[in-house]
Amino acid sequence: MADEDAIKIIENGLTRYGLGSLAAQVWALKGSGVLSDRPTPDEIGDALKDTTEYKTRFPANAERVKNGFPELNVTDYIDMERGYQDVMAGSGLPPEFYDKPEDFTKFLSFNTSAAEVKDRVTRGFQMVKNANPEVVRQMKELYNVDDAGLAAYFLDPTKGADILKKQASSATVSAEAKRQSGIQLTSAESEALVNEGVDAQSAQAGFGKIASQQELLGTNLQGETAISQAEQISGTLGTNEAAKQRIESRKRQRQSQFEGGGGFNVAQTGVMGLGTAG
Repeated sequence: MADEDAIKIIENGLTRYGLGSLAAQVWALKGSGVLSDRPTPDEIGDALKDTTEYKTRFPANAERVKNGFPELNVTDYIDMERGYQDVMAGSGLPPEFYDKPEDFTKFLSFNTSAAEVKDRVTRGFQMVKNANPEVVRQMKELYNVDDAGLAAYFLDPTKGADILKKQASSATVSAEAKRQSGIQLTSAESEALVNEGVDAQSAQAGFGKIASQQELLGTNLQGETAISQAEQISGTLGTNEAAKQRIESRKRQRQSQFEGGGGFNVAQTGVMGLGTAG
């Protein structure tokens, strides 16, 4: 009876670590002197690490070794899990999204810290999820990620955090391009703008300006060379000095023509031409 009571006490303690089924084995190890009378959780874990039960409860350790990271002891493993749980609890994600130890295996396998998971949630998933619907649509347009998959996409530790941040920013810039001017950027175009320091605010102003200047930028009079959409974007948003100068030159040329008494007319060919007022 005494042995059964002792095993029950051990089982209650081990259940906290998901190893309650190994209570009898721990009792036997204590009796043989392999474990002390008051072994720590880490000592118990080290003694049981080759058991199927231990490997099932702490599966990330095998993957960590494959990925070039050291195994975690029981205490550190569980501390990392709790760190993830704390992040998820304050993230606004559905409670059932990440709520079991196996949900965190991939994070642990790639040695992803709780701080990085928090960064991914706040600067990645929430940035897009809480944005206007066009930003969410742009994530699908640019990266084929739909609304339902956003959380999993941004929390996947196999995807670099820096890349995810850039993609979230890219989707936001692309959304402003579409909303302000009707221009659909490619992922390469929007990422190039992000690389040049263009953010949502500057994209809003820049593409709004492009939309308001289509008579200037999108219409070519006789003798003028077309200003391409790419030049309109890079010149207006300040990422291409030569294109910016072309736009400024177009403005000066048009201003000079109007001051000289010219005006717009449409020739019989349908080409916009410059006529003389009066």
